[in-house]
Amino acid sequence: SPIHSEIINPHGVASKRPPGWQEGDDISERYFLDPKVLDRIPLLFPIMAVIYFSLIVCGTSLLKNPVTTARGGPQPDRVTAILTAVCTPHFWLLWLMFLANVRLLDFIQGYSKLFGMSLNIPDMYLADAFAVAAICTATGRLTFGMLA
Repeated sequence: SPIHSEIINPHGVASKRPPGWQEGDDISERYFLDPKVLDRIPLLFPIMAVIYFSLIVCGTSLLKNPVTTARGGPQPDRVTAILTAVCTPHFWLLWLMFLANVRLLDFIQGYSKLFGMSLNIPDMYLADAFAVAAICTATGRLTFGMLA
């Protein structure tokens, strides 16, 4: 993400081939060997912890109990309602769509670095592109959640 890139590698230092690499070797891996970049990695963890904690606090403050409506007849208990939902084809269709979506996003995000390396795209541009993608994903989930 851009936050990670800005903290660890703010000057866009390029990754390098591992020591001992020779032309013709079948090694496509690259590493950050600059000590200034490597020394910033431990700083990332407390900063990200504060960011995640802030997001969790904001998210939990937005939680609220659903509006209760008066219905005729007895209300089913929670376990019965869950078991009834799991037995419907709509539940399994939604579950399958969510699984496919998550696996696709994991695949794309996992191989983005390799894709960028093969085209010599700097890390900062990749981080920005995937930040925009994450914002679009979050916006889509919120929008479809409100429509559902």
